[in-house]
Amino acid sequence: MATKDALVQARKEAGLTQEELARKVYVTRQAISRWETGETTPSIDMTKLLASALGVPVTQLLDLPAEPACQCCGTPFSVPHMERGADAGTTPMVTRTPRTANGATTRAPLPTRPWTT
Repeated sequence: MATKDALVQARKEAGLTQEELARKVYVTRQAISRWETGETTPSIDMTKLLASALGVPVTQLLDLPAEPACQCCGTPFSVPHMERGADAGTTPMVTRTPRTANGATTRAPLPTRPWTT
């Protein structure tokens, strides 16, 4: 649900007018109106204050995806074959020929990362 819609719903469920909510969070009634119409959006700090004043979790007022998603890029985890982790999207390691302590090369290459092809 969009922030503007969640804010209207939470305010009405709390039984508050725009004026009453504005007094609780130290803003004007016009600011509440602009947030509820989607003309502007409250900052994250103001969203936390609004959630506290309305008695709802802050996540209810945020426009979050309905399914779990990556915190870095926002891609839903339901995407097939999605690379995950800190190294997702990076190029695979180059296979190097390992050397022994005296500098001679060995026959077996170093292993590559298991999640790359």
